[in-house]
Amino acid sequence: MKTAMAHVRACTAKSQLMVCTFFLAVAVFSILFSATCFGKSVVIDMDGEQEQVFVYAKNVDDVLKKANIELAKEDKISANRDDEIYNGQVLYVDRAIPVEFEVNGTTTQFLTTAPTVMDFLGENNIILDEFDLITPGPDATLTKDSRIVLTKAETEIVVQTEEIPFETVSIPNYLEDEGSSVVKEEGVNGVKEVSYLRVYRNGEMVHQAVAEEKVISEPVNQVVEYGAFKIGISYRGGIDRESLEGTRMIPMTATAYDLSYQSCGKYPGDRGYGITASGMRAQRGVVAVDPKVIPLGTKLYIESADGSFVYGYAIAGDTGGAIKGNRVDLFMDAYSECMQFGRRTVNVYILD
Repeated sequence: MKTAMAHVRACTAKSQLMVCTFFLAVAVFSILFSATCFGKSVVIDMDGEQEQVFVYAKNVDDVLKKANIELAKEDKISANRDDEIYNGQVLYVDRAIPVEFEVNGTTTQFLTTAPTVMDFLGENNIILDEFDLITPGPDATLTKDSRIVLTKAETEIVVQTEEIPFETVSIPNYLEDEGSSVVKEEGVNGVKEVSYLRVYRNGEMVHQAVAEEKVISEPVNQVVEYGAFKIGISYRGGIDRESLEGTRMIPMTATAYDLSYQSCGKYPGDRGYGITASGMRAQRGVVAVDPKVIPLGTKLYIESADGSFVYGYAIAGDTGGAIKGNRVDLFMDAYSECMQFGRRTVNVYILD
């Protein structure tokens, strides 16, 4: 009897052990199944350093708490904190760094995740004006304890009255001797109103530019008339016809002479050789005339009627036994030139 009871007890204990083992296996399976179904693997990337965590969490905030990560309000994360997470998700956390920001001498501490100076300015709604100065430059990379210095510019418009210098216009006068000049019209400076844009930084002017100009009165040019008469000078294109307006012209028969014996009957060294009746030295531009028709010393301009021959500027400086009435004898540089010239009809303009 005792043996049977012991056998029964042994069977009962063995059955209980088997039941316990079964339920324990079911519990472990349930835990593993739940872990597989409800647990998630998440990678946290913080400033380039990655950490993988296995969590039973619904949202990003739970993951941060599980990983003991506290975020400042300036820190940034790649997802909203109440977003649901999924297995294999990567969360990027960008920690803000301290920087100093100085504006016109006043310094403020900031925490920022901006990668560059320009990003920092945009993050804080700071707009640079055209003449503001930022150091370092907008593209500079920010690191911990970077210092940004902004010097704001101040501008003003200054209006000034200034003179507009007159110009001098020179006009030749072929009736006056070369080298002389006379002011025919006095020049007058004009007046303009100039608006200048001036830029200041820290009280010092660093830039100035003309913003606007307004002419109050135009300048009046000064007109200077200069003497252009020079004997022996001829213009192949002819004299300026405007300068001859109102000038008396005498058609004449012209011959030519030089310093050769054939022309003047004297040799070099003879008394009076090369000296004209007026006392001038014989040279190109000195012509012989009849003083009763053209007084000695009269300034002349001589050319053929058709313009094919231009003797040019001349002065009545000599006389001749054969030069009577409307005749003129033109000095040439060589006897051959005289022979080539021969006798022609010319227009003689009286410039005096």
